[in-house]
Amino acid sequence: MPRRSDCEYLNLIQQFLNIYSSSDLSVLHAASLRGDVSIVKEALSQEPDINENGGKHGTPLHAAALNGNVDIARLLIDNGADVDAPGKEYYGTPLHAAALNGNIDIVRLLLDEGAVIDAPGTKRYGTPLFEAAFNGNINIVRLLIDKGADINAPGEEYYGTALHGAALNGHESTLELLLDEGADVYIDCGMFGTPLQAAVLLNREELALRLVTLLLDNGADINGQGGDTGNALQAAVIQGNGGVVEMLLKSGANVNRGGGEYESPLLTAVTCRDKTMMKLLLNNGADINMQFEGRNTALMAAVWNNDEEAVAVLLRNGVNLSLQGDDFGNAWQLASSRRYMKILELLEKADP
Repeated sequence: MPRRSDCEYLNLIQQFLNIYSSSDLSVLHAASLRGDVSIVKEALSQEPDINENGGKHGTPLHAAALNGNVDIARLLIDNGADVDAPGKEYYGTPLHAAALNGNIDIVRLLLDEGAVIDAPGTKRYGTPLFEAAFNGNINIVRLLIDKGADINAPGEEYYGTALHGAALNGHESTLELLLDEGADVYIDCGMFGTPLQAAVLLNREELALRLVTLLLDNGADINGQGGDTGNALQAAVIQGNGGVVEMLLKSGANVNRGGGEYESPLLTAVTCRDKTMMKLLLNNGADINMQFEGRNTALMAAVWNNDEEAVAVLLRNGVNLSLQGDDFGNAWQLASSRRYMKILELLEKADP
């Protein structure tokens, strides 16, 4: 294509930017993101840096992958776009962007052009398979698996495997597909630990119950430890999901087993200031006097939080007031040192 004069090209740019502009996008980026083939062709005629990274949108090929315009993606690739170019902020490669946004035709094109199927993503996500599972793009999940994607590839800092992603976002059909294809139900990685822990963090109880049942039926360890939340029961307590907590307890979850940031489910409930969860756990046999490192007992944690209602719940359930903590003495001493007068009154009434 013959090159336009600089004046004509600047005119074209100005007309385009009046319609669609962004401070971190070149004309080629913006046209690729918008899906404007004619502007892409004009921009390419100026021989730009085709792999220039444009902020959160990545390269122009990332932008086309997000938009889903196969013609633009083909144009960019034919003009030298790197199919494995890393994104700057949000996306990994263009394949990640296409998988996340559900653009299956772009996924096919990129795979045909040799894109790395298990390319690592950013710290937010993982491989392209994770991206597709996280957004419930089941047809892309199936395509990537059929093309040889590693079904158990771990994510970067946050989310874990594709199974974690599907569980966390409540994509039941995608979860079933991954399990049918042999996804590891025991794997512990990312901030959520196991896929079971990810599933119980879903804030839609009915769906969470189905996902938990599905994972348990496929062999998930109900007491498996991992991630920031410790185990599935603790994760359900953190979410405040009573139905899931009850289901886990009936299915054999250890009411006193803890891990992660908190040492037991009861201590988790106290720290989260969730009295409903506290009562549910105590009614199901939680050891009210278990001692741990740090805040040492549930009562010490409740006093530390200046949570009068939690202290009252523990007192009504027969907590031992005399248990000592490593750093703060007992509950009396801690409340006195912090001048929590109402809690001191509660303790006095319980043990005059």
